[in-house]
Amino acid sequence: MTLQGSTENHRAHKVTHRLAQLRNTPPELWPIFGVLMVGLGAAVYTIANKLRTDPHLRLYPSRYSGNKSRNSEDHKH
Repeated sequence: MTLQGSTENHRAHKVTHRLAQLRNTPPELWPIFGVLMVGLGAAVYTIANKLRTDPHLRLYPSRYSGNKSRNSEDHKH
């Protein structure tokens, strides 16, 4: 029991140490972090919207039907 308690205390110390480091970030960098977060959010939204709404996008592999391809006659040499 004491070993588990000491690892939990160690993890808590690591988290508070990281938060303290975050507070030491220069204030001049906060606008850059804000712009990066907005850009990443917009990118995630755009990708999610594309995956949800594009009817021509194949999200799942089609089952093997035995045919080589639909246009196999077009590719004959």
